[in-house]
Amino acid sequence: MLRHDVTVYCLIKSKPRENPSHRQQQQWPIVLKRCSLWLSSYGTKWKASDDFTRDDCTWNCTNITCEMQDFFVVFSIYFNDESVGKRRSSDWWNTIASDFSPQQFMQNFRVSRESFEYICNQLSGVLGRRNTNYRRCLSIKKRVAIALWKLATGGEYRTISHLFGVGLSTVFLCVQDFCRATMEVLLPLHIKFPDVEKLVEMATFFNNSWRAPQCVGAIDGSHIPILEPENYPKDYYNRQGWHSVVLQAVVDGRGMYWDVCVGDPGSVHDARVLKQSNLWVAISDGVLLGQNQMAISGCDVGHYLIGDPAYPMKKWLMKPFLDTGRLTPEQHTYNYRLSIARAVVEMTFGRLKGRWRCLLKRNDSELELTKMTVTCCVLHNICEEHSDNFIDDCHEVVYNQPPLQRMGDKKELMLDLH
Repeated sequence: MLRHDVTVYCLIKSKPRENPSHRQQQQWPIVLKRCSLWLSSYGTKWKASDDFTRDDCTWNCTNITCEMQDFFVVFSIYFNDESVGKRRSSDWWNTIASDFSPQQFMQNFRVSRESFEYICNQLSGVLGRRNTNYRRCLSIKKRVAIALWKLATGGEYRTISHLFGVGLSTVFLCVQDFCRATMEVLLPLHIKFPDVEKLVEMATFFNNSWRAPQCVGAIDGSHIPILEPENYPKDYYNRQGWHSVVLQAVVDGRGMYWDVCVGDPGSVHDARVLKQSNLWVAISDGVLLGQNQMAISGCDVGHYLIGDPAYPMKKWLMKPFLDTGRLTPEQHTYNYRLSIARAVVEMTFGRLKGRWRCLLKRNDSELELTKMTVTCCVLHNICEEHSDNFIDDCHEVVYNQPPLQRMGDKKELMLDLH
């Protein structure tokens, strides 16, 4: 931990009351004691501006509440010239990262400089901060860079804190604020349900690229690993042997997302995830996808999606024939061409997790994992729209994570450790 030789002056004021109670007066030294413990944990020198003296009594207090029911604690921190430890340094960001070549920038932040500038400009109105009398705010570019680094590498908050020369909590807030801003500003621009004209364009491209006439997208699900949740852990234990949440996505022929749904427990079947999503509500009646029809083999076929055998068969959702060993040559050909066309969604998931490695790491499902996953999908579309090259420089990454432990083996694992 970085430590400084600081002197902290604490001013304790009671809220305007004519006759403070005896209990309120007794709380004053308690507040001072908690301040003392909180500051001592950071290796600081402690001095109170009130008449109360420091009490060395030990309190089991892990944090301090700055605004209490009856008191307001004001901290004024003054840094002395002489420091005990090394101060935080932003040299890496100011000197090294600024001199990155285009390829180095792409390898580290997973986006080109053009895409980086676009993201900063779009989010400047939401993420922008102003300097105060106490400290200078982080620039919008540095805040975005911190968030992109976390999403691209999945690194620890403490490591990113040392790299960019900012506090640990600052890194966490930058990531959370960036995900919220992306959901608010960029999500409606880059992941939106297509209209009739867009559906015709998507069907034309899909047919030219994958030989699937009238197809406008491929649907599939991918598991995002998480730490074992405290509540209902068995619901999140998927058939592959680890805890996860499901990311359901629909991609077009270019490998860009136009519908995403994330958050269902890992044990939920793909068909059930689909029926619980907004996509099912929007297209289950077949009106939107059935407006532009084409005669194929004597049948009027509207737009449709393609999926694997786990999904239900619908007029707007095609899936392969179940291979029972008695398929006709025509059915084998249909399955083969459908599997080739459906490969676009599998490749898109691979590019998504290859760019944003945070999706490969077991994250805490309670720390807005849904927003982080959707943010990565939005960033993926931005990279594809700006023709950013996909650089997969970590070939040893395994996208199917093995389980840390089997359900019910936690006690045996703890006994082995001891």
